[in-house]
Amino acid sequence: MIGGAELLGYVFLLSFGIFALVIGAITAKFGSGVSRTIGIVTALIGLIALGGYVAIQEEALEVFYFSIVAGIGALIGVLLGLGIFLISIMKS
Repeated sequence: MIGGAELLGYVFLLSFGIFALVIGAITAKFGSGVSRTIGIVTALIGLIALGGYVAIQEEALEVFYFSIVAGIGALIGVLLGLGIFLISIMKS
C-alpha cells in the first residue's frame, strides 16, 4: 500500500513533468529569442522530471493510472475555471 506522502510526491512529479514539457514545447515553438530558449529549458526540465518519475516507480501501474486520472481531472477543472473566468470578463 502506498502512503499519502508518497502518492502526493508521485502525482506532483508526474503532473509537473507533463505540464512543464507541454508549456516548454509551446513556448519554444511560438516564442522568439530568449523566450524560445526558456521554452527549451522548461521542456528539458519536464523531461527530467518525467524521467525521475519513471526511475522511482515500484508500484508503477497503480500509481501511474491514479496519477493520470488525477491529472486529467485537474486539467478539466483548470480549463473549466479558466473558461468561466474568461466568459465573465468578456461579458462585463
